[in-house]
Amino acid sequence: MAVTTEEINRQTTCFEDFYEQHVDTVYRFLRVRATEHLAEELTAEVFVAAFKKWDSSETLQLGWLITTARRRLIDEWRRQDRSRRRESELVARGKRQHSCEETATDDR
Repeated sequence: MAVTTEEINRQTTCFEDFYEQHVDTVYRFLRVRATEHLAEELTAEVFVAAFKKWDSSETLQLGWLITTARRRLIDEWRRQDRSRRRESELVARGKRQHSCEETATDDR
C-alpha cells in the first residue's frame, strides 16, 4: 500500500504538534540533571528516537519521552565515567613510567 503525500503531511503535522507539546518538558527534565549543552543534545536525541518510532503502532506519550531521556542521560553519565577512568589509568600509567625512567637514570 503506497503512502500518499497527504498522509505524510498529516503525520508530519502530528509529530510537529507532539514535539511542540513536549519539547520544553523533556528539556527541563534533562536540564535539571545536566549542563545546558548536554540537555539540548539529549533532547534532540530523544525526539529523533521518537520520530523513528512515530510510524509504529505504539502510541508515544510523555512518559515514553521522559523514560527515553532518562536512559540517554544515564548512558551519557556511564560514558563520561568510563572516559574519566581511562584518563586516570593513563595518567597513573604515565606517572609509573616516568618514575621508572627516573629510577633507571638514577642508577647510572
